[in-house]
Amino acid sequence: MDGFDLFAFYRTTLFLFLGTYTLLLTISSVWQVVRLLAGPERHKEFLRTYVSYQLLTMRIRPVRGELLQIAALVALLGVVGYLHTLV
Repeated sequence: MDGFDLFAFYRTTLFLFLGTYTLLLTISSVWQVVRLLAGPERHKEFLRTYVSYQLLTMRIRPVRGELLQIAALVALLGVVGYLHTLV
């Protein structure tokens, strides 16, 4: 088994399973919200208008710190991945 890296196999398998799970869960959740908001009833129309307004007027300032933290962690992950290729 020369050239077989167990960690690379584990990492790739884990990425495929978790990526697929996340994609399916996200699609399922979005589909449920679309089904919830669909329909000609007045209360659903009001809810669609409210959700649209909230999405359009969302402010970045209250979540700026969290977004910066996520960006820093993604950059750090990229650096660690790059350094892993050098070893």
